[in-house]
Amino acid sequence: MGSVQTLIGRGIYDVPEIARLTGMPARHVARWAGPASIGGGLLLPTDRGLLTFWDLITARVTGMLLDNGAQLRKIRDARDHLRPEIDFDWPLAHFAGLQRLGVSGKNVWAKDAGGDWSDASLGGQRPFDELAEPWVARVEFDRLGPASAWRPFDGVVLDPQVQAGSPCVDGTRLTTRFLADLHSQGESVEDLAWAYELDPDLVDRAVKYEERLSQAA
Repeated sequence: MGSVQTLIGRGIYDVPEIARLTGMPARHVARWAGPASIGGGLLLPTDRGLLTFWDLITARVTGMLLDNGAQLRKIRDARDHLRPEIDFDWPLAHFAGLQRLGVSGKNVWAKDAGGDWSDASLGGQRPFDELAEPWVARVEFDRLGPASAWRPFDGVVLDPQVQAGSPCVDGTRLTTRFLADLHSQGESVEDLAWAYELDPDLVDRAVKYEERLSQAA
């Protein structure tokens, strides 16, 4: 996967944008996209340093696991266990992968195809999809299992097949950043809604979403 052409329909992001959209420090995202020898290998950049929608979801899942106290090495181990089981390079961005993840303190475990934990002796594993249920409910998966869309905010969707995966007003190709930029230049929500034939509430949500991202940066 070495060119922009091969990323069409998969989303196109760089490290700063993934950091902005997930709320993770850019230095952490850059590390995860680096070689495994320096703690990377979780994200799979092209030879031009570009990342996909599945890298975005993987980064968000990794952040949630770290927030729960998991160790990065354990997250990588679980990813490596799941990758051949699911036959997908981004198992943390796959429905089956998320269903098979378990968290126990600093450890992250993965179920095999038979439903057994990779280390059942630890005990106390809590399924990741239960731990992160509100977030998982906002992610859509296609019939084969990979994540296909993320709705991080009501009225906002990230779809890798629309505007290269940039956050858009749901059901349109208008990016939230575009509307927020116009609003910051003095355009009112009502005027923007009229100009782009949108419900004012959707414009307001787009602006608030971008404001929230800015505040978290």
